[in-house]
Amino acid sequence: MVDDRVSVTRVWHALALAWVVAALAACGGGGRDASGGSGGDGSFGRTAAPPQVSLSLRAPGLVLSEQELAVTVPFGSLPARRSVQVTLPPSVLDWGATSTTPRLQASASDPSPAGTGTVFLDFWPALPGTYTEAVQVFAEARTGDIGSFLDSKTITVTYTVTANDAVEVAFFPQGADLTWKQGTPEPEAAERTVLAKPGVIARQREIQYLTFPPAAASHPLVNGWWLDGPEFMPAAMVCADDEAGSSSCLPPGTYTARLRYEIVEDGRSSDVFWPVTLQVVP
Repeated sequence: MVDDRVSVTRVWHALALAWVVAALAACGGGGRDASGGSGGDGSFGRTAAPPQVSLSLRAPGLVLSEQELAVTVPFGSLPARRSVQVTLPPSVLDWGATSTTPRLQASASDPSPAGTGTVFLDFWPALPGTYTEAVQVFAEARTGDIGSFLDSKTITVTYTVTANDAVEVAFFPQGADLTWKQGTPEPEAAERTVLAKPGVIARQREIQYLTFPPAAASHPLVNGWWLDGPEFMPAAMVCADDEAGSSSCLPPGTYTARLRYEIVEDGRSSDVFWPVTLQVVP
């Protein structure tokens, strides 16, 4: 195999040399015999057919440490991040990993100087069941002076979530823990996934405010700093404008709240809570 460092010029030189050698061999070394013909079988002026030379200019492709993974967790838990080591082809131009399923997110590291990389697999929550996920790993590499080639491999992931009678509703993440530094933009929205096991209904109810620093007792947002509902993304609101147009922000300290969910199963109702903590720092 000719690797990707062989230039096109050297390849054609090799072909020309091979053709000349074959032609000389067909003519008996190029000499003439006593009859006046060419060497070998006595014929004269015969042209030898060019030799058949098979060349491959494709560099070595992707090599994965694993191409099949199996992960099992009980309902209400998330698998830990998994990783797959990758040996990249020489002269790699670009590489990455993609997944089109909603339960698995794939990402790729930057290539190392040694020509290796890592595919990271992060799992999303799922109801009990077994799911087969496919992750496509690809790499584009330069091949000599004539262009590039694309190689790809597939990682097959079997993701199993087992039943868990101890958990009726699973929250991902299990709560919101935000920190806001005064004078900076308000904390980003905290996304939340709620999964109720089959046969269970989870209804979002009110926000219950629990604790706050004494300096915030009279602040207009002391019992209204968390926004949460079906019509907008969950977020913390730390500053409010008064009628005069001036802004007043929450003073430093720790604020806690919780979002109540009503759980209904077999006609019975109970409550579960999603906790929220906001830390305001000067």
